[in-house]
Amino acid sequence: MLAKIQKTLVIVSISTVGLVMAMLIAAVFKAPVFDKDKILLPIMLSLAVIAAGCFFANNALDMFEDKKPLSISCLVLLAFSAILGFIHFWSKFSLSEGFGKFTGIVVITSVLFVIIVTTYGALDKHFFVLQMITYVLVGLIDVVLIMTILGADLFHGAFTTIFVVTCIAAVALLLTTNILGKRLGKIVEAGFIKVNKAEYEALKQRVEELEKENAELKSRQ
Repeated sequence: MLAKIQKTLVIVSISTVGLVMAMLIAAVFKAPVFDKDKILLPIMLSLAVIAAGCFFANNALDMFEDKKPLSISCLVLLAFSAILGFIHFWSKFSLSEGFGKFTGIVVITSVLFVIIVTTYGALDKHFFVLQMITYVLVGLIDVVLIMTILGADLFHGAFTTIFVVTCIAAVALLLTTNILGKRLGKIVEAGFIKVNKAEYEALKQRVEELEKENAELKSRQ
């Protein structure tokens, strides 16, 4: 069941990313995608939220069996952030308004939390330096975005270029850690045989019976 849900999330994420890319390409050819008075902008932003939400939700579900409370916490935060995002996009609140600032800060902070939890959950202490670099870059991006939401004028001169490069590096590292986490999980799974709880209890009981029989045989000798 869990595998089917994750497969669906991956399909939805890839599909919505494709739609967002198509809309961005259309914008290059003068389509009114970024026109605030048109419906295309909230549609594109909503699709982007769905794509990101499904991506991070899939990562959260990877650790559902081993770290259920953390996995559920991530899913709740993602759902709450997505709802706030949809309200913001379709109600056309400005980021300069109270609700807009609240939404932006909650979403940014939630995504940072989910990234740290899911990445560490997948890699544990493996590739620790790579994890630290990823967390630092994502954290810096979050700080810059929160400061911008609160009114700081940061995007001018060389800072814009540095910020864009940092974002590209962070995305590349997130994809890398995600792939490494998937591969590490497969390596770990290859060394174990999965049985359900009932089968495990039956095997455990059988071992105890055999040990008891063996002890009785030794006592008769």
